[in-house]
Amino acid sequence: MLQYEQIVFCQGDDAVEPLAILDEEGTIAAINHLAEWYNPGEHEVRKESSAGNGDYIGIVDDPDCRWILNYSLRYGYIGLQRRTEQ
Repeated sequence: MLQYEQIVFCQGDDAVEPLAILDEEGTIAAINHLAEWYNPGEHEVRKESSAGNGDYIGIVDDPDCRWILNYSLRYGYIGLQRRTEQ
């Protein structure tokens, strides 16, 4: 069964730095920056992704998981999820 671990969600002033990294250095750099908040087992796990229909999404496949970056420049937010099979 697929699960989505909610790593971090930033909006407003908290999103300025990660959105700047996304803009200047790209998706991988933004994911690496937000992944600093990843602590296995310490985050909410959901059955569905929290990414909205209007979100831009960047996906990075990893042997153990799939990182999902969702963001909106228009609304000033960015978030990172980890998709796993449990």
